[in-house]
Amino acid sequence: MKNMFFRLRCCLALLIFFWICLQLTSQAQTANLRLSGGAICVGSPTQYTATIQIRAADATTFAIGTSSVYLTYNPSALTAVSYSSVNFSPANLCIGGLATPWDAHQVYLLAPGVVNLTMTLNVNTASCPPITNAQWVDVGTVTFHISNPALDPNIQFSIPNTNFNSVPANDGVVPINKGTFTGIAGAGLLNCFGGVVVCPPPKCLTVGVTRIR
Repeated sequence: MKNMFFRLRCCLALLIFFWICLQLTSQAQTANLRLSGGAICVGSPTQYTATIQIRAADATTFAIGTSSVYLTYNPSALTAVSYSSVNFSPANLCIGGLATPWDAHQVYLLAPGVVNLTMTLNVNTASCPPITNAQWVDVGTVTFHISNPALDPNIQFSIPNTNFNSVPANDGVVPINKGTFTGIAGAGLLNCFGGVVVCPPPKCLTVGVTRIR
């Protein structure tokens, strides 16, 4: 009987230990997101690009698994027309430098005012690139047509619908915590004045204009 109680106490202690480790791991991994945007003042219609970027909120380095990013924007000012992946895609050959753990990004742009992105990790033990607080990592870039440059683009992350799995596991049990999510908002950001682009730093695409005299 004593041995049985001893074993039960050991099992309970182990369960408590693993639960504490799980909580500490979850608390230690926090992702900040931001959008880096810029207007392209050539062509018709003029365009605006917004690059989704991720960085660790503190010194803890971590890896992300299957994840979703959901953006909203002002459909009276912009129309989302295309998306191109940068990282967390088949181009990231982080398995021995020969293979990728990632599927191609899946993105939904058809509904006005919505960009819905899904990144799928095919394994539970490997992911790249790592997320640190040393630099922002580009996820992908959304290209918009500017419908009304006088309006506020108001491109924002939908916090309830944006989620990141942690690796290892990649099973939804230990998600990455959500830190600061920074969007793009403000009247005048879509205007182009003589080739000078008004946009939030650090990614401002400037296009020169040649005037014919």
